[in-house]
Amino acid sequence: MRLETELVISLKSLEHNVKELDKIAPHNQKIYMVKANAYGHGLIPIANYLTHNLGAKSLGVASLGEGTILREEKIESDIYIFSDLNFSKYKELYLEHRLFPVIANFEDLNSFLSLNSDLPLIIKVDTGMHRLGFSFEEMEAVCDLIKKAGINQIDHLMTHFANSFLKITGKDKTTKQYEVFKSIKSFIQTNKIHILNTSCSASGAIEQGIGLDETHIRPGLMLYGPSALMKNSTWKGRGISELKSSIIKIMKVKKGMPIGYGGHVCAQNGHVIYLPLGYGDGMLTYYSGGHFFIEGQKFKILGRVNMDMMALFSENLPTHWQVGTKISLWNGGDSSVRHLAQEFKTHEYQIFTAISERVPRRFES
Repeated sequence: MRLETELVISLKSLEHNVKELDKIAPHNQKIYMVKANAYGHGLIPIANYLTHNLGAKSLGVASLGEGTILREEKIESDIYIFSDLNFSKYKELYLEHRLFPVIANFEDLNSFLSLNSDLPLIIKVDTGMHRLGFSFEEMEAVCDLIKKAGINQIDHLMTHFANSFLKITGKDKTTKQYEVFKSIKSFIQTNKIHILNTSCSASGAIEQGIGLDETHIRPGLMLYGPSALMKNSTWKGRGISELKSSIIKIMKVKKGMPIGYGGHVCAQNGHVIYLPLGYGDGMLTYYSGGHFFIEGQKFKILGRVNMDMMALFSENLPTHWQVGTKISLWNGGDSSVRHLAQEFKTHEYQIFTAISERVPRRFES
C-alpha cells in the first residue's frame, strides 16, 4: 500500500453528476454502472454512496463475483450481472444473493426457464455489435421457449450500442442498431409477450439523447466525470478523482545525461523529479514520453516508467517544490485525464481502471 500516493475521490462530484444525469433523463430509471471497481474508483464506497445517499435502485456490474461482493456488503439495490455467461453453472449463487442475470445465450435461457424462480427475466439482444445477445434471427426460438415455459413477460429487454461515442446523425450505425432494437421489440410483442422494461443507452447515447424513450438508461463513464464522446460534448459532469503523489527526489540534469533503465538521454538542461508511482500502480509503460500538466507547467515522462516510480522532466520547477511536496497529476477540475487519453491514444476508461489496488483511495464528502 502506498503512503505517498493516493487517489482522492470526491463524493460531492459524484452527486453532482447524478443530478446532471437527472436533468438529461428525468423520466428514465437508471442502472448505475459500477463494474471494474467502479471504473477504478472503489466499488464498495461508490456503490454505498449511490444507494444509501443518492437513492440508487439499480447497479450494474460485469461479473458474478462483483455482485456477490456487493451483497456481502449489504447493498440491497437491484444488481444486474452483464457479462458472465454462466447462469447455468452458478444459478445457486444468483438465487442465494438475488442477483439479476442478463441472459444472452440459449444455455443460460433454458437453465433460467427451468427454475421457475422469482428472478426477473432479462434478455439481451444483439442489434449489430456482434458481441453478446440473441440475434433477430434467433428471436422466434427465444419467444417459443419463453411461451413453452408458461411465461408471458420479459421483465427487461436490452441491447448495447457499439458506436455511440461517435456523433449520431440519423444515418449512422447507432441509429441503425436502435431501429433493429425497435423491430425486435415489435416482434416480441406480436408474439404476445409483454415487455415491462427496456434499455439500450450507455453514456455516449445518453449524452446525445438517443434511447431516452426506453424505461432505463445505463450511465457508465459519465458517472465518473468524463464525456464518452470523441468530441463536441455538452456533458457538464465533474471528474470525481484526483491522483496525488509526493516528490521523492529532485535532480538537476544536463543535456545528454542518461536517465533510468535504457539510459534515455536528456534532450536539454533542466530538472527531473521522481514520484513513487509506476506501472505497479497503474502508470502504464506506454505512457513513457507523454506529458502531465501540473500547476500550469508541462512535464514530460522521461525514460521508462518503472514498476515503482517515474521521472518527470521540465526546464524549470515551481520555486516552492521540494522533496515531500505533494502534487496532482490530474484532478476533477480540469481536462487532464482527457488530455492524457488523447496523447496516449487510449481512453479515460483505461486510465482510471489501470490504477492498481496499491494506490489507496481516499473518499471526501
